[in-house]
This record gives sequence, C-alpha cells and structure tokens, in this order.
Amino acid sequence: MAQKYMISSNFSKDDIKFMNYALYLSYLIKGTTSPNPAVGAVLVKDGKILSTGYTQPPGKYHAERMALINLSTEITKDSTLYVTLEPCCFHGRTPPCTDIIIEKKIKRVVVAIKDPNPNVNGKGIKILRENGIIVDEGLLENKAYYINQDFFLAIKEKRPFVTIKYAMSLDGKLANYEGSSKWITNERARKITHILRYRSDAILVGSNTVINDNPKLNARLSKYKSKNLLRIIIDLEGKIKNGYVLEDNIKTLFVINENKKAINRIKSYNKEFYINRYDKLDIKELLSFLYTNYQIISLFVEGGAYTISEFIKQKFCDQIFCFIGNRIIGEGISIGTNIYKKDINEPPFLSDFKIKKIGDNILIYDKVKWQ
Repeated sequence: MAQKYMISSNFSKDDIKFMNYALYLSYLIKGTTSPNPAVGAVLVKDGKILSTGYTQPPGKYHAERMALINLSTEITKDSTLYVTLEPCCFHGRTPPCTDIIIEKKIKRVVVAIKDPNPNVNGKGIKILRENGIIVDEGLLENKAYYINQDFFLAIKEKRPFVTIKYAMSLDGKLANYEGSSKWITNERARKITHILRYRSDAILVGSNTVINDNPKLNARLSKYKSKNLLRIIIDLEGKIKNGYVLEDNIKTLFVINENKKAINRIKSYNKEFYINRYDKLDIKELLSFLYTNYQIISLFVEGGAYTISEFIKQKFCDQIFCFIGNRIIGEGISIGTNIYKKDINEPPFLSDFKIKKIGDNILIYDKVKWQ
C-alpha cells in the first residue's frame, strides 16, 4: 500500500518572506562553505522567527543543525523550518540534518530545492515525510539554484563551475601591445573583482599575467576580511622565475609540461605542480583533476588573453564577468586573439545578460549559452 504523505498546497506571503531571508543568509556566506553548498535556514513559530542558521566551514555544522541545536524540543515543537536546500540524510563529516529535525519535532519543513548529491537527492525529503513531517518543496527554487549553481554543476559534471572575468578598454583591449593592463578599470570595479574571487575556491591565470603584473591573486575585501584561494598558474614552458606566486606561502599549483628545471624550481619553493600531458593545455583533464584532488567546485579564471581564449575555445566557460573601462588603448591584446570562428553566430553568447554602471565603468555579466 502506498505511503500517504501530508503535503500542504499553496505558499503564503509569510512563506515567501521567510524563505527569502534564508536565501539571504546563504548568499552572505558564499565562498566560506566549499565543497559544501551555502545553505540558509530560518525557524519560525506562530509567525515569529525563533532562530536562524547557515552552513559553517567544512567539517562543522550545517544550517539546519545550527538553527536547532541550542533550542529545546519544547520550543521547537510544531514549528516550521525554511531551508534553501534539501536537508542531508547521511553521516559525512557531520551528522544527518534529518535526524535533528525529527528529534526537535518540527511540524513542517519548506525546502527551496532538492540536493543533487546522489547521497541525498530526494531521500532527505522522503525520510522527513515518513516521520510525519509536512514537507513542501520548490519555493523560490530558481534563486536557490543560482546561489549554488557551482555546486549543482560540479555534482553533475564532476568539474568546477568556471567563471571567466576580464577587464577591457572601450576598444576591446585587455592590455596594451607590451602586455600592461594596470589599470583599465576603476577602483570600484576592482573591489567587485575581489568579491567574485572571495566567492570562488580557486583562481587561475597564465604565465604572462604573472610575469607582467606580479599579482598576489588573493581576495582582499577589507582590512579585516580576506581569503587565500588555491592559485593555479598555467606555465607550460616554465617561464616564471620569481614573484609572489613562488615566494609567498599561499597554496599554489603550477600547470606545466614535463620540464625538469621547472619542476625542481617549483619544488624548491614548496609549491605544487600538475603535469599537462599534451603540447596544448588540456582543460578538461585539468578541471577533472581539480575537482577530484582538490575538491574545487568554483574556478575563477582571470587572465590573460591566451588563457581565457583557450577556456572559450575548449568550451569550458559557464559564466562571464566583463568589465569595460572608460579609455581607448589602441594597439593591444584582445580576448579573441586566439579564437578563430568562421561563423559569427557560433556560440558562446550571453542572452539574458545584466548591465551595471560602476561609476565611469560598465559591468556586463551572465551565464554563457552554448548550443
């Protein structure tokens, strides 16, 4: 005989309000939870918020447990829990969230979107319903997906979600003919770049960017808030001899061809390396390696022109952030220098792109569409 579940029908204005708050919490912590998704939870009873929670760094509690753990069952009984992702139901580094939801006698759980992880993917919802808990799903699903789009893609394709960012002049140049690109955009645009870095797991650039600019490649949001990402440097020919990426203590992975001198130099600086097995950069294999060995689910590709064009040519570009400065460079380097397309209508392209004015600069961004 089929199990009958208690499922309520329409979502109320309060449901939408509280789920939006949970989504806001998940958005705030983006960049701190990987490889776990960023999840927010809001516990409500009689129209009032009892507590909130959000996913802690890896190995610590998930959002649901954070919202419930310090409250007695007497307080939580018959309450409603709004959560931006389906509660987990397996024991990983932390206990299952379904356990504490059942233990605290929650009456109803509102889920924005199912967890794509095969260990969950509907099983968490099923367990809650089998224990008499009303579960409603699909509230503000698109918002929930967008916040964790990197997690969803990584689970499905076993590779990081790739964001390409570049800054160009009004005439479409990333740098002048000498390779210099400081500074095409204004300070506000550069601050946004650091926010985008912060929300990513790793940052990738080519050797020319390192040689010309000597970047630190970390995320500096303020004097009190910064983040060191895994730095990935494409240096197939072993051209980099010095600079921050070799000399500081931030974790850095060099992608090189078989080159004993380069390998010994990288080892002498206590940095890591990955051997590219072909003459040209094999991005598919590199992305698989990053996902499997470093648990990278979001990769921020920031230059230069050759590296960006290779990601586009090999069709590994999920999202683009294009900053446009207010100056004309003239002779210089463009993003499409190494991309040869016979058909002007050939992808990639942005369809529902967003445009923001940033002082005297412009930002265009969106997910990339491929045929």
